Amino acid sequence: MLRLTHRLTNAFRRVATWRKNLSRRRHGYAFRAAAADQIAQIRKSANSPFRREPRFGYGRGIDFYDENALIQAMAFAMYRYHRFHGVLPDIVNPTGYDEHIFRRKFFAEVKLPESGNKLLTSSFIPPHLRNRIQSPRIVWHRPHARLPANDHIPPGFYYLKANHGSNMFQRIEFPLQENERHRLESKCSDWLATEYGIHDGEWWYSTFPKEILIEEQVGSNAESIAWNVYVFHGRIGLISAYRKAHRDGRLVEESTWFDEDFQMSRFQSSERPRLQDFHLSEEAKAG
Repeated sequence: MLRLTHRLTNAFRRVATWRKNLSRRRHGYAFRAAAADQIAQIRKSANSPFRREPRFGYGRGIDFYDENALIQAMAFAMYRYHRFHGVLPDIVNPTGYDEHIFRRKFFAEVKLPESGNKLLTSSFIPPHLRNRIQSPRIVWHRPHARLPANDHIPPGFYYLKANHGSNMFQRIEFPLQENERHRLESKCSDWLATEYGIHDGEWWYSTFPKEILIEEQVGSNAESIAWNVYVFHGRIGLISAYRKAHRDGRLVEESTWFDEDFQMSRFQSSERPRLQDFHLSEEAKAG
């Protein structure tokens, strides 16, 4: 009797797994069909980006992917969009901010190889602002995971990063202990093996050689705040204060949104807690 019950249980599990996989395939077919349909509509439009070449020094997703890979990447991006918003994006006639960003991933001209490359971020600072905006000094970078010897880097705190993608970083302190060096080099190897973003449309991270870099820490706070300013047609639409912090042994992402006058917006993220302990000087706000 026990053996029969065990067999039935396994059979039910196999059926449940089969149904789950079938449901995923059906959903996958639906997103691929939606992606193919919207791409076909854009191809037929009067001002289709498929009918022109990008400017010199720029690239687009439609140039990077072949036809099948373009549909696959867009379908997966649509799946992620649908999972978050509950609806499919309309990239033929985009209206909201999210739909415009979605379309730009595949059809907008992106400057290469600067875009997404942390080693070249400073090149986007306009010449007339370069005496007012500073970038963290990069003290070392290489296309391999072997970190520099302790006597090559002055003692202090730094950030270890991969030059491509997001969430590939760690605050470190030189000189490195030997066991810490081995752990970090293993992590760097994993970063270099990561094909970031290519599967869902963030293709520009795959247009330049991957490297590991070490940059000086800005300020003295171990959990620094990133201030992101979103500008639309020359006007500030949103200012975001963002921080990754350790709370009770776990990593927490905190954010607060402001208007152009640094007044807290009534619209805030529903997924992230607010930043509580921060200060921005009047001089910084005016800048």
